Amino acid sequence: MTTASSNVTAEDVGSFLSNLLGLKIQSNDCDNDVEPAAVAVYVDDEGNPAGYIVTDVACSATLGAALTQIPPGIVKESIQTKQIAENLRENIGEVFNIAVNLLPSHESSHLVLQKADYEGGIELPAPDKISLDHSFELDVQRYGKGKIRLIQC
Repeated sequence: MTTASSNVTAEDVGSFLSNLLGLKIQSNDCDNDVEPAAVAVYVDDEGNPAGYIVTDVACSATLGAALTQIPPGIVKESIQTKQIAENLRENIGEVFNIAVNLLPSHESSHLVLQKADYEGGIELPAPDKISLDHSFELDVQRYGKGKIRLIQC
């Protein structure tokens, strides 16, 4: 099930991440075929999973490197090996912590990052539990392209 929300647009995602990273970011809608390399789980005040952000290897490495201006070569290395380097994991975790603001429900309920998983140990919610499921392809200045998926329950 793909549910697009008028609250989250490609322009919003690109602008948010551009402001965060200080780089030009082009964001476009794309299909929900995002191969999970990193998954952030957000919970509400009761500790129930309420949102997820999923990134592929390229997006994880790109956003992680861009946060602290790590040279783009490490992004290429991560994509080739299909492994997110440890320092990039720390950085993408920081991006995930701030990116809770991309989920529309953060405005009506308090969501916090519960954890970020890089080993494929997170099961995403069943389609009937999802109220928002929107994916974007990001093109980050100097770093390249990757996909990000926003899921809200």
